[in-house]
Amino acid sequence: MYQYFFYHFKTRAMKENEEKMTENNRKRSNNHKTVKLVQDIPK
Repeated sequence: MYQYFFYHFKTRAMKENEEKMTENNRKRSNNHKTVKLVQDIPK
């Protein structure tokens, strides 16, 4: 029971962290669209 709760909490924390990261990436890409475009071009 305790193990299940810990696992559930961990996955939820990871998911929230992921959402924060994607949100930050979205803001950053909006600020630096040109830089992102240059980085996305394969060499």
